[in-house]
Amino acid sequence: MANDIRQKGVEITLDKKRRLLFDLNALCDLEDKFGDINSAFKQIANGSMKGIRTLLHIGLVHEDESLSERDAGKLIALADIAELSQKLTKSMTQGLPKVEDDDVDEKNQEAKTVD
Repeated sequence: MANDIRQKGVEITLDKKRRLLFDLNALCDLEDKFGDINSAFKQIANGSMKGIRTLLHIGLVHEDESLSERDAGKLIALADIAELSQKLTKSMTQGLPKVEDDDVDEKNQEAKTVD
């Protein structure tokens, strides 16, 4: 493979500089916990503290597999929840496949053909 397609993640300063990363393993963990990515995004949008803590844990566990959800929760101050939510969203979005305009047009055309 000529190109390095691995994600870089999103840097965040907690107890030290860390990197939120939602790679394939993290997305699988996210599905196990929330069912799908849309439900995970809703946790952030609704301000669910438990959901945000779980997402933080999932996004950090690539650095340290012994990190627990409770350990992850100790890394964030309540005053920093808004910034954390933004960085979680950015990092999660980074892990999703990009949809090209041509793909959208093709799917819309297929939907019209089926009707």
